[in-house]
Parts: sequence; structure tokens; C-alpha cells
Amino acid sequence: MTAAPTRIERDTFGPIAVPADRLWGAQTQRSLEHFHISSEKMAPALIRALLMPGETDLYFRVADNAAELPFLAEAELKPIPSIWGHRAGNPATNPEDARFVGDAVRDWLAR
Repeated sequence: MTAAPTRIERDTFGPIAVPADRLWGAQTQRSLEHFHISSEKMAPALIRALLMPGETDLYFRVADNAAELPFLAEAELKPIPSIWGHRAGNPATNPEDARFVGDAVRDWLAR
């Protein structure tokens, strides 16, 4: 019987043989050898989320946040009505935005 080909990976514990056809490294190989790993999966986490991009934000666009909603079990999209783009909601320079964010978060947490 011929042994499957391996490659040597290294980490702080030293070298370890990893199957050549696998994409993981030394730490994953050590985990496989030292811990019972099953196909059992964790239940999905239930996390409430309030997505608040600025309406004019070009980095975290409202449309991108809206596209994420179907993948978030408990999420709400409430864009910040601001001209300040990515800086929308900054309490140091935008008191109106800060007030909007504070009110929205208080309302959301009260539910």
C-alpha cells in the first residue's frame, strides 16, 4: 500500500505533513489530528442588525446594503439622510446626522 503524497508545512510547533491535495496549512492539519471534527454544523446565529449607510455614501452604498438584507434574518435598513457621504452620522461635525442616528438607534432598541 502506497502512502498518499504529502507536503511539509510549518508553524510555531514545527513541521507537519499535510496531504498534497489539500489547501490548508499546518494549524488546520494539527486540528484534524488532535481534535474530533465532525460534519455537524452550528446553528446560524440570530443577530439583529441596523444598517445605516449615508444616502450619499459611495463606499457603503444604500443599494449594496439593501442587497444584503435577504441574507440577514433580523435586519433593518435605515439610510442616514445626509449630504456628507461616507462621513454621514459623524457626531463631531454633523449634529443633525448624530441626532438622526441617535433617534433611529433608540427606536430600534426599544422594539
